[in-house]
Amino acid sequence: MAILDLRMRDRNLELIVPMSRVLREGEIHEFIATEQNSSCGGRVDDIAYVAFYKIITGGVVIRGDTVLLHEKPVGHIAGYDETHMPNHLNIVFRVSELKTGKELGIALGDRMIIRQNAEQKS
Repeated sequence: MAILDLRMRDRNLELIVPMSRVLREGEIHEFIATEQNSSCGGRVDDIAYVAFYKIITGGVVIRGDTVLLHEKPVGHIAGYDETHMPNHLNIVFRVSELKTGKELGIALGDRMIIRQNAEQKS
């Protein structure tokens, strides 16, 4: 895990068209926050880098799933950018207030949870 503390404007992250990704146990991926509305296949410019996390329990992550930090919802999955693949996936989540990992108060060892939304379970 690495906690990040950087913002960028005009980052030009290109979200891939698929709305879901499988994250495998042991993979490490980068989590990036944005306040921008986006769509699959769209672009995200204004971002805050949050953290690199190791996936503890693998599974399917779908656009709209809830992102929790310190057991509280902080945003929803917006999409995925493959700029750095196969090294790691950028997982972009939409927030109401743009904050870096440091500003969110993340400490080494803190867990991020991605919870499937109830309407997606059926």
